[in-house]
Amino acid sequence: MAEEVLRTCDFPVQRLPMDSQSAERLWVDVFRLIEVGIVVQETVYRQLLGELARLYPGDDAVSELRAKYLPPSTPATTQPPPTQAPPARAQPEPPAGQRPRGSPTGETTVPSQRADSPVAQTPAGPSPDLSTRPGQYTGKVPRRRRGFGGLVPVVAGVMAVAVAMAGGWLIVRAVRGEGGASSCTAPKDSTSALQWHDGECVGYSDGTFAFGEAGDDHTDRSVDDLVAVQHLIGRQNACADDLRRRSPPSGRPFITLVYFAGLSASGDTGGNWAAAQVAELEGLLTWQRHQNIVAHNPPDPSCQPAPADTSPPNSREYLGESTEQGGPIVRVVVANGGSKMRLAGQVGRLLVDFARRPDEHVASVIGLDRTLPSTKQAITDLGKAGIITIATTLSGDNLAQLSPSYFQLVPQNTREALVATRYAAWTGRSQIEVYFPNQDCSDSSTPPTDDDYIQSLVFDTQAAAGVTSVQGKPLQVTLHGWKRTGTCESPGDLQAYFARECARLGGAGSSGGRNRLVFYAGRQEDFGDFRTGMASCLDTVAGPSPNGVLVLGDDAVIRYVTQMGGYESGHVIFRLISKGPAPTLAGASCANGELARTIDAGRFPFQLDSDLPELCTRLNAMFTFTTGTPPAASDGSAPPTGATGPSSAIAASAGSPRLSRPVTQWVDERIALAYDAARLTLNAVCRTVDDLNATCQPERTDLVDANALRAWILRTPQSGTTGRVDFASDRAADGKQLAVLRVDLGLQALPDARWPPPPVTEVETDPRSTCKLVLSGTPPRATDCLGRALPAPTG
Repeated sequence: MAEEVLRTCDFPVQRLPMDSQSAERLWVDVFRLIEVGIVVQETVYRQLLGELARLYPGDDAVSELRAKYLPPSTPATTQPPPTQAPPARAQPEPPAGQRPRGSPTGETTVPSQRADSPVAQTPAGPSPDLSTRPGQYTGKVPRRRRGFGGLVPVVAGVMAVAVAMAGGWLIVRAVRGEGGASSCTAPKDSTSALQWHDGECVGYSDGTFAFGEAGDDHTDRSVDDLVAVQHLIGRQNACADDLRRRSPPSGRPFITLVYFAGLSASGDTGGNWAAAQVAELEGLLTWQRHQNIVAHNPPDPSCQPAPADTSPPNSREYLGESTEQGGPIVRVVVANGGSKMRLAGQVGRLLVDFARRPDEHVASVIGLDRTLPSTKQAITDLGKAGIITIATTLSGDNLAQLSPSYFQLVPQNTREALVATRYAAWTGRSQIEVYFPNQDCSDSSTPPTDDDYIQSLVFDTQAAAGVTSVQGKPLQVTLHGWKRTGTCESPGDLQAYFARECARLGGAGSSGGRNRLVFYAGRQEDFGDFRTGMASCLDTVAGPSPNGVLVLGDDAVIRYVTQMGGYESGHVIFRLISKGPAPTLAGASCANGELARTIDAGRFPFQLDSDLPELCTRLNAMFTFTTGTPPAASDGSAPPTGATGPSSAIAASAGSPRLSRPVTQWVDERIALAYDAARLTLNAVCRTVDDLNATCQPERTDLVDANALRAWILRTPQSGTTGRVDFASDRAADGKQLAVLRVDLGLQALPDARWPPPPVTEVETDPRSTCKLVLSGTPPRATDCLGRALPAPTG
């Protein structure tokens, strides 16, 4: 029976579900979607239902389905009508991004839904019950008719084929439920291209569709913020459209920034999983708020001018939010590459098609997420199309070789490995123990080949240790690969493994662990198990770890800190490598817009460029004027000048989800990196490194020239909130500063309050000094955070 249907439909046998119960559940979903207004492509669906009617003419369930969905005038036959398209293999290759489910990519596509593209319209019905994960249906619906719930397992086998194929025929219109849930669709007049992949909604949208909104898990605060920040971006895009209509007289260029990251949860992401992506979107939203102010009759209160600013225009406190700007008008399009960017290749091809349209004015694709083969494929495809791609946090080695238009805002793993080994040497550690997830379930201690970030970081650390000496002897390195949870071990087993390792390291020799640095070289999703098992090796509020071991996390751990910082009930203290130490160390003074005063007082514990105060004032303004929430000064004083805004109007507008200010009083480095990526793009459009709102001189205001942007970025060094970049010799910013920071997850504010700073020899042991070591420049130079040279490694 199944083979007959498969032959008729030319469908791959391997897609047939083995479990009849799951097949029936999928079939239930299909009929529920039909009933709530989803249109199934007529001919193929009728063909399958006709096949069921022919095979099971006496089955009550099939008879009821046939009576409801197969009109009497439609012959119940397996032969396609004359107007039906030929089978899938005989069809010509469809345009990119519009391949049916049976295509080699296995994609389910909802075409780009703009005002000029047709979308099937159907009568509205009750909204489907959606699960807690974006785009996944629970399958728990009332069974309204006897035959609907009585499908026997043997029939379900055929139905599974229909369901698996149905994913390729569904043309969905926007359906919103009582809880604000939506299917994988966007309004027909939006700039969106969405696809359904194995329970995930991926693609891109201009904010009229919000990734994550289809779930109803309100226990995860980051999902609420993820939805809210996309709604705010959509509202700013409306302001950009309003300005665009009036821009020809002013000569202001209109540009699109595409944010591309993984915006779907996976099973092992943990709570607050989207915090890092929210931070980067906030960095882009900060630029939108600043550039898209509408002075007269704004379409949304979030883009109306601020009250008159009393600060002098040349002061650091000046917000510049009370008037329209002179630089680019900024639209942001958000793209989801799937959980852990597993579908980045497919979505990258959608973005190539989108960016190639001149009227979309795509200036750059910003973000990217995880150095994986899928991400590398997206970088390659974008590069072949000549699209400027700016990675905010990717640090895998040699990524710039994939694309001539790829720029990396942070150093490669070769530099991060050098930070780890030099820090080990400076603290007198003769042995570095590197921990990472194994390639397989063996004890081979081989880094995974499907994660270039981990693999290159492990091998780079080995290489860096070979040229680092402690007391005249080479730094020793030992690799420890752990068995992956889910496929090899349970989380409890992994925690027990780390506990045994901590006990072993701390009991090694007469010195305990005082000659060992533990370097965590994994992803953030395993760090919770790592820190639980390694609890006896972490520092305490009383001082260094009881057994002398020093624990350092790689830069991926910043995601865990973003998720858990300020929420831990106890003091979990360790060190990590930061790619954006300056905004992080600005602490509450940046989050509250008070950094300028701190700098003027000469009390900022870090060397920085002048762009950071600009980010802090604009970030504070963004939160104030898009969310209606004033800052809470850490000392209880009144909000800084210019920080009052149209709170009531914003709070009441459109009933949109509310974006909350971060709990921690330091700025996530990802906000700053995304802000810098946008700044780099805007400066390139305007051909200036000065005030783009005053000196913007684009060659054309109606067209983005990617070749001109690339040439300008290559020849023009620029400063930023996270350091200076110069891509003339290398398109990875290897000379930018990386820092080792001490973090206590139980604190909402960093403890850098000691002034004047301690002598450089006390920095490592001083618990109130968050910043321990900085590596920057070419050739690399190790200093403390004020630029003072570090002493020779201790013994």
